[in-house]
Amino acid sequence: MTVIQANERGAKARLVSTPLYRPLLEVRSAFQFWSVLLAKDKEYPSTAYCISPYKSGTTYLSGLFSSVAKSAHEPMMYATLKNINNKNFMRKRGVYLNLDLECSGFFAGKIEMLRAIAPQAKILYLSRHPEQWIGSVVNYFAALRGKVSHNYVARLVFDPICEWPVDKFYDLEVGAQRHIVLKLMEFWIEVYRQGMSDDQSMVIPLKEVDDRIHEVSEFLGLPAVVPGNAWKRENSRKKNFVLSDYLDLSDYVERVKSLGYDLI
Repeated sequence: MTVIQANERGAKARLVSTPLYRPLLEVRSAFQFWSVLLAKDKEYPSTAYCISPYKSGTTYLSGLFSSVAKSAHEPMMYATLKNINNKNFMRKRGVYLNLDLECSGFFAGKIEMLRAIAPQAKILYLSRHPEQWIGSVVNYFAALRGKVSHNYVARLVFDPICEWPVDKFYDLEVGAQRHIVLKLMEFWIEVYRQGMSDDQSMVIPLKEVDDRIHEVSEFLGLPAVVPGNAWKRENSRKKNFVLSDYLDLSDYVERVKSLGYDLI
């Protein structure tokens, strides 16, 4: 990371912790919404997608291909989340962005919507063991408490899934914690079930991406890249998370195994 990039990231971190953050989000979202709707309509581009759930490597994959293709990680994120059920906006958004590759976790579990606007698009799913993924999710959002004045990803994406505030996981009673973990496990299963059932999709473990990068490139229809240089998010303060502390794993063994992972 360059000094300029570090300074920009530091300035953003200071801004998102202030009360100004949400009003600015709303202004930018409105501008992006109307920019999309008022843009000249064109044929939908041949965009490929990576729609792994948050904390599954979408940032890394986007960074890998950014030097050889028009690749973006979660573009127009807040505006998209607010309008994700607006089919007209979503179709025109894809035309407006005109990307070769979009890596967006907010499309996880929404392949039916994506197929309505891009029926032939190649869709890549990166997967992690559910214990690693769920632990990463609850630790990530817990770490952001107090640092982000309006965590719209928690509020708009994960709270509806979990039915409890995901960023308060470690402050909740054990019954609520178990409910959150159960809902995240069911979401994980459904996302990858969708991926396995779609004939234009590919599911690949995140840990295998670097070794199988030529296979990934061929599937996405993008030039091959040299793996390993893209930025990855790391949570250095994450707590140890053990799935069996919250769920009876025997209830999930067969379904998880059908998606490529062993629980026991």
